[in-house]
Amino acid sequence: MIKKIIGVGDGGSQIAKKFLKYYNYSLLTVSENGDIKLPSAKKAEDLEEKMLKDKRKWSKKLKTFAEDDDLLFVVNGAAKSTSTSLVLMEQVKENLKTVIFVKSDPNTINGTAKLQQRAALMVLQEFARSGLLQQLYIIDNIELEKINPDINILNYYDQLNDLLASTFHMINFCKEQRPVLNTTDNPVETARIATIGVFNVEDGERKLFYSLDFPRETSYIYILNDEALREPARLMKIKDINTNINTTEPSNASSFVIYRSDLEHNYGYVVQYSTMIQEQTLEN
Repeated sequence: MIKKIIGVGDGGSQIAKKFLKYYNYSLLTVSENGDIKLPSAKKAEDLEEKMLKDKRKWSKKLKTFAEDDDLLFVVNGAAKSTSTSLVLMEQVKENLKTVIFVKSDPNTINGTAKLQQRAALMVLQEFARSGLLQQLYIIDNIELEKINPDINILNYYDQLNDLLASTFHMINFCKEQRPVLNTTDNPVETARIATIGVFNVEDGERKLFYSLDFPRETSYIYILNDEALREPARLMKIKDINTNINTTEPSNASSFVIYRSDLEHNYGYVVQYSTMIQEQTLEN
């Protein structure tokens, strides 16, 4: 389980702070008013250059926070601050690093931000493919909107960020728990580009937070209370759902893991992996 989170930029920091509702995570924010302060700059490349020049001012704080632990970086792809992610990661290159990359809806950002978002996504995917990142999770705000029908302009980012943080936290938290039944395996070494989502534990209907091209593996996480675990047909239903998925998506290996819960309701989460670079054929 990852217990240390670094929020990059105002957007990434706001998402990272949401995690504190669910667990006692250690948090470091890198933003204009954060624990590590970003200098002002008009362009992403200028911001990156300034961070490199001033690294003596902040690198010790980052390394002290990181120690030898696994790290989760949260970045907003369209923000200038995303350009500093690589500078930050270079200072903790020995740590295992996971990145949550949040894609803004292109209808809500300008042309410069669109170019920044695409460039950052390509670079981080190459980092993941080369093994410099443990995992890169791509999240699309458009997909989060579809899951949140009650969203409005005033609570837009607050609602999306909470959905993302709560879902990732539960998936992360389960890594420290002992499953009741587990058919999953570690994803193949090259499947380092991923997304997450939720699914209905009764019928298997899933809602992914990003549409991955050419998914290689999908893991379904069942969090069930005692009542559900005691249902005679529950395991058969789960196996039937899994068999149907493998039949309809033969190139995308499906597996499941079941955890016991004391919660009133049952929950389903999904992690999907790909070995392929995403969106590389799109035009700028």
